[in-house]
Amino acid sequence: FLPYLTNAPNAWTLPLKFTGGGLSGPGKIMFDSEGNVWTGVNFIIGGQSLDAFWNGNLSKFAPNGRALSPPTGFTGGGILGPGFGTAIAADDKVWVTSTSGKTISLFDKNGKALSPPKGYDFGGQLGLMQSIIVTPNRDVWALDFGKDQIVYLPQGDVAKAKFYCQAPEGKSKKDNPCKLKGPFHLAIDQRDRIWVTNAVGDTV
Repeated sequence: FLPYLTNAPNAWTLPLKFTGGGLSGPGKIMFDSEGNVWTGVNFIIGGQSLDAFWNGNLSKFAPNGRALSPPTGFTGGGILGPGFGTAIAADDKVWVTSTSGKTISLFDKNGKALSPPKGYDFGGQLGLMQSIIVTPNRDVWALDFGKDQIVYLPQGDVAKAKFYCQAPEGKSKKDNPCKLKGPFHLAIDQRDRIWVTNAVGDTV
């Protein structure tokens, strides 16, 4: 390759373009144990989508960029506009939160929905969902952007779901004890502490 560089750059970038498999407005990407790329997509491929409503599904690509999901993405299990909510567990199961659907969904490594047709909504307790993670001990944590709350599934057990930071009964969501304001992303540190960023505020 010419001309030769006199100095090494700070980073090398190799741009790639992945298409097909229902990819339209992708959100967070994750990699499974085989190096496949998974992402929730905001919109339906080919649709005249608006930012007011997210209606996409779930896409999967092989390491070489070949689409492994159908032309409209993986569907079912209550998924509807996952946006930024994609996480992969150690067993390669894929957890997805839906912004428009107000649900949490679960898929196997082949894209088959394991959650019910309407997803997990815990009796309508969920709002506009965003980020979700699976910790090393298989706990699942998810953020409810719409209701300013945190959802916790011990070792992924939806029957034991717990809700944190909910505002006291009769109070506005702004009165939540954690001072969440549009929680958008979360992470776990090496001391098992959960960190949450707020998209509608300036705090962590």
